[in-house]
Amino acid sequence: MARFILSFRDKAVGGAVTGGKLIFGSMDELRQKPGITFITHGYNVDANDGISRLRQLAVRLTSQQNSAIVSILWPGDGWMGGLAYPFKGKTANDAARNLARFIVTHKLHEKELNFISHSLGGRVVMETIKALPHHVQINQVCLMAAALDDTCLALKTQYKEELSRVRRVAVLASKWDKVLAGAYPLGDLTHYFQDFANRPGLALGWHGPRPKDPPSVHYVQIDEVEPDAKADHGHYVPDSTAPAFVQQKQHAAARFADEVVSGKPQPQYDL
Repeated sequence: MARFILSFRDKAVGGAVTGGKLIFGSMDELRQKPGITFITHGYNVDANDGISRLRQLAVRLTSQQNSAIVSILWPGDGWMGGLAYPFKGKTANDAARNLARFIVTHKLHEKELNFISHSLGGRVVMETIKALPHHVQINQVCLMAAALDDTCLALKTQYKEELSRVRRVAVLASKWDKVLAGAYPLGDLTHYFQDFANRPGLALGWHGPRPKDPPSVHYVQIDEVEPDAKADHGHYVPDSTAPAFVQQKQHAAARFADEVVSGKPQPQYDL
């Protein structure tokens, strides 16, 4: 397994979206890999925490031994902390456009591509796919605790058309997610006034897609398969400093993501 870090940040905390630079691993080595799995963090994660958490996730993607795993860093944080969320939708979009440009410039779209995201990183992933040339096909996409509208996979104004270019989108959701239950609808209302194409709604990562069975989507509601999990927003990406009971849930989410990108027919969430 070859691991890489691709940064779209100009500062360790906050800052602007840059054009993208490999800060770990070489482009020559990346081009030699037959497939690439891009993994990205969500909102309010600084550069150092992003590197640490995504590296821990990469280690658990054991099915990707012959592929490259590229950690995507983007400035979804800032000095305002949690208060900045309503303004980070545009930042995610800018990072996505630059990631798509990076992929095409270096002809990485000619390889088998997978994406794994957490929280607002789901917007980075889906906007990247939207920005790629229409002939580019994507293998697997895993959206964990996605800070996206629950109808985004069904609406033409959002990502319905992108589904035809993705072999499968897997959604992992939890109604115990307090961030998506409370903060997301308020923040999404602000996004609506900034971008009228995206109407406000409930979160995809809270109760899954609406309608429930869009084509090419595998949906797992953690509350239904593991009622005692009570998975909160931070219970998805591995963190070695978290309490043991939290790490157990993080590792279950990482296994789910690995099963998704491996192409397993029915990825499961098992504690």
